[in-house]
Formats: sequence, structure tokens, C-alpha cells
Amino acid sequence: MKKLNHWSWLALLVGLLAAAWTFGCSSGDDDDDDNDNDTVDDDTGDDDDNDDNDDNDDNDDNDDNDDNDDNDDNDDNDDETPTTEPISIRLVDFLTSDPIVGATCELVQNDDGEPFDPAVTTTSDANGYCLFNSEDKGDKFSVKFTKTGYVDSYFFNYDTDISWYFNVVSNLTRTGIFVLLGLTPDDTKGAVVGGVKWWETSNLMEDIGCAEVESSGGDTVYYMDDTGMPSTSRTSTNPNDGYFLSLLVDPGSYTFTANVDGDEEEEPVPAVFADTLTYINIYFHESEYPTNPEPAGCSK
Repeated sequence: MKKLNHWSWLALLVGLLAAAWTFGCSSGDDDDDDNDNDTVDDDTGDDDDNDDNDDNDDNDDNDDNDDNDDNDDNDDNDDETPTTEPISIRLVDFLTSDPIVGATCELVQNDDGEPFDPAVTTTSDANGYCLFNSEDKGDKFSVKFTKTGYVDSYFFNYDTDISWYFNVVSNLTRTGIFVLLGLTPDDTKGAVVGGVKWWETSNLMEDIGCAEVESSGGDTVYYMDDTGMPSTSRTSTNPNDGYFLSLLVDPGSYTFTANVDGDEEEEPVPAVFADTLTYINIYFHESEYPTNPEPAGCSK
């Protein structure tokens, strides 16, 4: 997602929170209300700061325990080098774009977000990377992110052959988004964050603007303004980022549908959990849409 004027927005956030405190809104539990959204992420994920065209962003060559051990002595325990490239995820702070260090990343089941038994976890490194080595990583993966001070987040059904770049949201930022939208946090509910993307056969992606997104649960969907923050003023995705956000969503499973100039694509949301963010993307594939279906003249 674009970070245009995010530092200015941070100053505004501090002012909004100060005002909310002065007028007695929301007591000191603001860091516990995880309903904010990342908006995105995207991506969303996918979420931002050049994130959309960044699906191959890191070209992660960190070798990830690649031993190249020429002295392995035919030792069957030698280095356990995976037979495939690792699943690669980079975590950055939504507002500052700083890498998230020391976060726990846990692979979860694609259909319901439940953990594997035994759990499959790793910790983000000094550059914010979580790398999962696997001999059989499949086509899609889903991951849960946790770190003190940040909203617990689930990213569902991302392609394992792409190195992903995920924006994650701090508790403070989430609280500011609720203030910005004039909403009251509720930690019994969750949130859905996502992006509408045109997926090229080369695995590059472009944002799609002027997409109208609906939830099967009837939840209100918000879009981003030109500073990359959620707004009540837009009625469709901003061509700058393609992102959408739905807050105060009851726990459960849903389908989100994007309508772009009459063409529709949908994506299941396998699970929304209380006090968390759930990230998905809705894709328009080049195989069905030879060019980005964003309408001509789509405005910011």
C-alpha cells in the first residue's frame, strides 16, 4: 500500500487519540482491539508500499540452510536441505514500513486457519523475513502472525511460488483507524482486509481501481484514500492500491466478491476470528482478462 503522507497521518493519529482520550472515548484497552485492519494487506496482503507489484519483491536468496555440503559423508542426517525453495514472507509495519523482527509466523490450515499438529512455526529475522523450508509445500499456504504490540493476523491461501510482502498493523494504528472512521472497537469481532489484483501469467500483479467489493455477510466495506488510509468518502477501490477493509465482522467464514465494471470474481474467507485481522486477495487472472480490467478513466 502507498505510504504517501503516512508520517503526516501519524501526527494526525496522535492528535485524534489525544482528543479521544480528552473526551472520554475508549478507555485504556485500545491496544487490545484487534479489529483494525491492515489495510490491508494485503495483501491484504499484499498489502503496500509498492507491495502490489512486489510479489516477487525479495527474490530471497538467503540460502535458508542450503548447505551445499560436499563433505556430507553420505550422512542421511546431513543438512536436511529442502527439495524446494522455501516459502518466503516478509513482514513490515503498515505505517512505517520498518521490518518486523522477532515475530512468530505459524503455518495454518488453508480451509479453517487451525494449526497443524505438530505446529509449524518460525521467527522473523532481522530483515523481517519468515522462511519455511518444506519438501512438499503444495500450491497454497496460509500463515498466522503474532507479535506483542501488533494485531494477530491470518493470511489465507497465498501462492507458494511467490515471495510475499505483508503489511501488518500495530494495535495503536488499528485504534487510530477506528477513531478515523468513527467506529467503536469490539474485541469479540474481527476484520477482513484485502486487495483486488490483476494477476499476470508472469506472476506479476497490478492493483485494480474502481472495484466494488461486497461481503456475503453484508458487512460495510471501506476503501483507501490517496494517503493510503481507510476512508468513508470512496465507494470503490483506489487505483493507487486496490485495497478494501471490513471491520466489526462476526467470527465465521465468508465470501468477498469484487465487481469491476460488471465483471465479478470472488474469494472465500475461510475464517474470521475475534480480535484479529484476516487477509485475502481477490484475483482477476490474465488468462480470463488479457489486460487489467480497471475501467478507463478510473479516478483516485
